[in-house]
Amino acid sequence: IEPRYPLERSTQRIAIVVDSSASMSVCKDRLLEQLAKELPELRGFATDVEYTLWESTPGKPRIYAGGSLEELLSTLQSWQPLSGTTDPTLALRLARSIVSREGIVIYATDTPAEKLPFDTVVLSVGKAIDNVGFTGLSFETKDGSLLWRATLQNYSETATTRTWQVNQSNGSPGAPKTIELPARSVVTLQSNFPQKEQRLELKLSADEFTADDTLRMVR
Repeated sequence: IEPRYPLERSTQRIAIVVDSSASMSVCKDRLLEQLAKELPELRGFATDVEYTLWESTPGKPRIYAGGSLEELLSTLQSWQPLSGTTDPTLALRLARSIVSREGIVIYATDTPAEKLPFDTVVLSVGKAIDNVGFTGLSFETKDGSLLWRATLQNYSETATTRTWQVNQSNGSPGAPKTIELPARSVVTLQSNFPQKEQRLELKLSADEFTADDTLRMVR
């Protein structure tokens, strides 16, 4: 029945748990856009709103707590997800305890999620991308020289061409080399570790997910 009237000093509490997985770095702009669009409507007829925001990794401090959507988005802008795959159950339980039964709990993720506990609403922000990245590194001594081998994987369903180079510890960049990667393939790069170098940086031409585009080596 309409109209409805807000209660004096009523507060809508909203807890947002963001997936800590490093892959969320690809979706951060989309996450900010979705929160800016959805959160104002969730306030409903309450006179005030309280946001609490933290990561899905257990033990992490809160990213934001307060009543300003603009401050929440600004704080989230500087957030850097760096974890592997995480189970959000503990964070969602804490979120529900913070907002009580009447509050709203949101889990923002780029991974398909089944029905989550604690009456959690899923905010899906993921998107498919083509990604190539380093997956491993090994060393071998051969004929008195140190040999490094790095594995490179193409995760996408299409073939792609990338460039890679070896940068020395003094910042001098190596000559870029081109490599072709078939769809869903794993290839190996290798070379001798220069005698006078203690550290090297293996650099791949960047894509949307940059966390696996650099490999640092120490003799």
